[in-house]
Amino acid sequence: MTKLAALKQIIAPKLNRADITVLKGSLKSKVEFVLTIALTEQQKAGYKAYVKEILRGKAGEDGTTITQAKLFGWLSILQLLCNHPIVFRRKLLEPPSNKKTKRATLNPAEAEVPASTSTVDALIADSSIPASTAITARTREGSAGEDDTAYADAHISQYDINKAIVDALLEVVPDDDSIELSHKTLLVRKIMRLSIAAGDKVLIFSQSIPSLNFLDRMLSSSGASYGRIQGDIAQDKREKVLKQMADGKLDVLLISTRAGGLGLNIQQANRVIIFDFAFNPTWEEQAIGRAYRLG
Repeated sequence: MTKLAALKQIIAPKLNRADITVLKGSLKSKVEFVLTIALTEQQKAGYKAYVKEILRGKAGEDGTTITQAKLFGWLSILQLLCNHPIVFRRKLLEPPSNKKTKRATLNPAEAEVPASTSTVDALIADSSIPASTAITARTREGSAGEDDTAYADAHISQYDINKAIVDALLEVVPDDDSIELSHKTLLVRKIMRLSIAAGDKVLIFSQSIPSLNFLDRMLSSSGASYGRIQGDIAQDKREKVLKQMADGKLDVLLISTRAGGLGLNIQQANRVIIFDFAFNPTWEEQAIGRAYRLG
C-alpha cells in the first residue's frame, strides 16, 4: 500500500485521469413517463374469470403450499391478458412443446408485482398520423430461445392450469385481435406513430414472446419499418437488423427484454417503450441502457 501511494503521488502530475463523470455534460437528461392504463371491459371480464378459476381450481386446495414458480407463473400469464385478450387466449390454446422448458427462478426478495391500473383516456385515442414506410426487417416468429426463458413462455400445464379452467376462460375471453380491445396497445401505437412523425427511433421491449408476436403483427399492419430481436435469432441476423437500425432504415425495433437487454448498443434510438414488466426491475434498467447510459 505504501508503494502504491508513493507511485500515485509520483505519476499524478504527469497523468490526466478522467473517469465517467466527465461525460455527464454530453448526455441529455433522461425523461421517464410511468403510465398506468385502465383495462377494457373484455380484459376485466377475463381478469375476474381467471382469478376465480385459479382460486377454485388449484390454489392449495389439498393443503399444500403454493410454490413460488407456480405463483409467478399465474401472475405472468395474467399479465398477458393485461397486454391484450388475444395474447392471453392464444397462450391458453398453445400446444405443449416437445422441447424441455427451463424454468426461470427468482429470489423472493426480487418479486415485485406490477402496479394496479388507472385511466389515461386522453392518450389512447387513435392518431391520424401516417406510419412511416420503408424496408421491413422481419424475422421468424418462433418459440422462445434460451435467452427468452421466462414464466410467461412456459406451457400453462406447468402451472396446473387444466382443460376445465381453459374451457371456462375461453367462454369469456373473445377470439378477437382488434387493437381496440386493449388500451395499452392503442397507446403504444399512438406513441410509435407520433415518435416516427417526430423523427425518433423507438425500441419496444417485452418480457414475453406471445406479446412480441402481437406487436409484430400490429407493426406489420401499420406499415412501419421495423426489425425484431429475440433469443432464437442467430447472431448474424441480429447484426443485420442492428446495422439497418444504425443506417436509419428502421424506425422501430422489437426486442425481447431478456434476449436484448444485455450486450447491445443501439445509440441511434432515443425513445424506449417498456411494454410490460417482470419481477426484477434490473431487466428494465438494462433495456433502457441499450439506448441511454454513460459510456
